[in-house]
Amino acid sequence: MVNKSFCSRVDLEPECLKLKDKKVRIRLEYYLIEDTYEHPEQSKVNTFGIEVVKKEYLSDDVINIEKKAAAHLSLYREKVETLIGKLSENTVTPFSLIGVLDNIIGVSF
Repeated sequence: MVNKSFCSRVDLEPECLKLKDKKVRIRLEYYLIEDTYEHPEQSKVNTFGIEVVKKEYLSDDVINIEKKAAAHLSLYREKVETLIGKLSENTVTPFSLIGVLDNIIGVSF
């Protein structure tokens, strides 16, 4: 069963965004995903991944939601939590998540 835990949130101010409608606000939310992976030749293992959610708001109403997840990144919760911190600090969006993970994991994971 997949468990999702909230880790971090970043609110982007309209003044910082290059949007036509300056009333739109953007919130990025970062989640730790815990799942079970069943290897055919081994027992079940817990794995950890990431989900990034981008929500666009007009006043207090959500007008758009975009999500992207990357499951089974590591067997180590702490490594994925550290990675989520880096993604949050650098305001990584769902659109860029996979490319950024490819760069980070290929170098330092």
